[in-house]
Amino acid sequence: MNLNGTDLTWDGMFNKSKRSILKEIFNLTIPIILLQISQIVHRILDFGFIARLSPDAVIAGSVSSSWLGLALIFSTIGQIGGQIGVSQLIGKGDKLAAREYAKNTIFISVILGIILGIITIIFSELWVYLFAPREFDYAVIHLRIIGFTFPMIFITYAITGIHYGLGNSKAPFILIGIGLIFNFLITQIFISAFGWGYIGIAVATAISHIITGLLLLFSLKHQQVFQFDDFKFKEFFSIDGKTIGRLLMWGLPIAGDRFIQAILSWRILSIYIFAVVANSIGQNIMLWFWVIGGSYVIAFRIFAAQNYGANNFKRLRKGYLASLIAMILWGTGIGLIMFFAGGTIFEMFTTNPEVIEQGVSYLRIFAVMHIAQCIGELSASAFEGKGQTWKPMLISIIFNLVAYFLSRAALEMHQIWLGIAFANVVKYIVVTAWYFIHTKKFEQKEVTA
Repeated sequence: MNLNGTDLTWDGMFNKSKRSILKEIFNLTIPIILLQISQIVHRILDFGFIARLSPDAVIAGSVSSSWLGLALIFSTIGQIGGQIGVSQLIGKGDKLAAREYAKNTIFISVILGIILGIITIIFSELWVYLFAPREFDYAVIHLRIIGFTFPMIFITYAITGIHYGLGNSKAPFILIGIGLIFNFLITQIFISAFGWGYIGIAVATAISHIITGLLLLFSLKHQQVFQFDDFKFKEFFSIDGKTIGRLLMWGLPIAGDRFIQAILSWRILSIYIFAVVANSIGQNIMLWFWVIGGSYVIAFRIFAAQNYGANNFKRLRKGYLASLIAMILWGTGIGLIMFFAGGTIFEMFTTNPEVIEQGVSYLRIFAVMHIAQCIGELSASAFEGKGQTWKPMLISIIFNLVAYFLSRAALEMHQIWLGIAFANVVKYIVVTAWYFIHTKKFEQKEVTA
């Protein structure tokens, strides 16, 4: 099976400059979209298995999932750091350095996975007791079982980022997809045949994480660019402090930003717990709408990093401007659907007229934000591709705090939504403006040089 999906020999890497820019980015985007959709569908099916067990199991699953989501944010340190580093070095043509970055990415991801796994196992009782004391046993068992597989989960994210950095989004889609299908099948067996219930779901998930991680490790070992076929396990212990520092410098700002966003979101919902139904449905609808835009942003980060590493700044500018137009058109189209078809969309999820009314208000408010999000996230990914991840992070943290304080001052749910949407629109405008200023200054330096 060809997992490369394109010519990933070292010479083949540099023929991309002859291709259409948008076609190149779209080719990267499509497998990422399919992977995102398959993961969302898997989560829905997993929730369906849990819902069939008992209401207590549903609550326990939600509580354990909230912690896992928070802990796994730190997997982006290796994933994003490795993706940027490998992409830039692929563009630069430095084969040995790219291999070193891949090796150090896996090392730091394993260490982070072990640390977070130990924390998850040790403190699972405390976490569950704070949020769901009635469903204590279910949630604690789930967290402890999954905690043991954290190193493999972090490896999965890291190698996915490395493959993306190589411009190969096909391999992660195929291999993670195999893991998801395997998870679905053995979950059925453990529940139906063995009668293991909630423990069966957790064990099936843990086994699939291990298998997926091993498949991705195998795929990297046979990657033509890195030539890992002669790789020895002991090489993982010959790490480079400078490379580790660079990976942390790139990955920590993004992980930190996502962690703060999650904490603030929880805080807002804990204060305004009414109208949670409309908010929950609305967030899931927004998630589906963002699949394509978000996947394109990931692909553009890879494009930006490769061209930045190759000092091909003219092609990077062309790619950004072409992508900006594409994202404006896409965001406007989705925004119009959200604004004018909100009622029809919400009727697919609920028949409650009050929830539908609130949902229409939600989608109309966030329709404008979606257009700004498409533009702003593209600009943020351009910064990230250049290794300047701290710039969008700084702006994001400032305006997330603005959204939080606006939400605290609100009296009604639609006012909370307005505050969040307004803060995010301004955030995306500032990020994009900063990128244009940064690009202009960079061009002036090029001319003077």
